[in-house]
Amino acid sequence: MTPLAAAEGSPQEKAKESQMSEKWKNIDREQIHARGVDTIHSIYGHDLLHNQIFPLWGAHTQDVQFMELFTVYGMYLSDYEVLTPLETELVVFVTISCLGLGTGPALWHLRGLGRLLGARGSDESDSAVRTVKDQLRSLKVAIMDVVEFVGEEYLRKAKLDTWPNVGDVVRMLGGWGEDPPEAQATATEKT
Repeated sequence: MTPLAAAEGSPQEKAKESQMSEKWKNIDREQIHARGVDTIHSIYGHDLLHNQIFPLWGAHTQDVQFMELFTVYGMYLSDYEVLTPLETELVVFVTISCLGLGTGPALWHLRGLGRLLGARGSDESDSAVRTVKDQLRSLKVAIMDVVEFVGEEYLRKAKLDTWPNVGDVVRMLGGWGEDPPEAQATATEKT
């Protein structure tokens, strides 16, 4: 924030006039939670988190679930005032991958990108799935090119050899996920 404030000129003077944004003054917890649930379902699918992932956190399940649904996804990752859902997921995927978190989180967010691009199911011969897989392969190559350009230290940190491949979504996660009929109907209505 400091460089941004400096670019605007006279940060100390502007700080005296600073006011909290209206959107943070009257937070609607239920609306933010619902927004987080919608976003997380669009990325991971509808029942995956509740049936397969959240239970893995044991005694911490309720706390982590609240943090994920309300704070991480509800307040931040589903605030589309600046970035679209796809742009947000791209930033998340690139960041997670470049931090060297490829085998777990990056694979789930690769799947999430595929879902946002329209991939569903596990039929590798489906033309929509093939198109999405090609797009994701190209994205991965572009990101890796940037990491290599930055240099050796970043290459070591990013651990490119741990980054998931598009085929891992079906092999390791069983596919791109399906949406329940009511979600499919809602998606059809939006198009």
